[in-house]
Amino acid sequence: MKKLSPPFTPMNGLVRLAAASPLLLCLLSSLLAPAQQQKPKYPAPPPPLSAGISNDAQPVPSSATARRHIDLVKLQEEADELSQLAQTIPADMTSVRHNLLPKDMLENLKRIEKLSKHVRSELTP
Repeated sequence: MKKLSPPFTPMNGLVRLAAASPLLLCLLSSLLAPAQQQKPKYPAPPPPLSAGISNDAQPVPSSATARRHIDLVKLQEEADELSQLAQTIPADMTSVRHNLLPKDMLENLKRIEKLSKHVRSELTP
């Protein structure tokens, strides 16, 4: 004899659904998990700086490898002028102590400063 299944009632459907819900929940979560584990999308990196330079272009030498050309004659002339201007300062200071300011003293001091900076920059590697 055949066993008859009980007639379908709303209560029987809820019981079956409640029994199957943990299984369905595991199945759905396992299907959705790979979709959430995608690699993050980062923006594309900028192109390299040397992309616009052709291979035929000469590389720019660095300051360590390239030596500057120092005009030694001009540098010696500036050093001589600096020496002559510096020799005038003690006499000008004597005038300042007597409350007299020579008109070219400030110009000479500025010229001394300019020359010394230039000579120093030429000799510094």
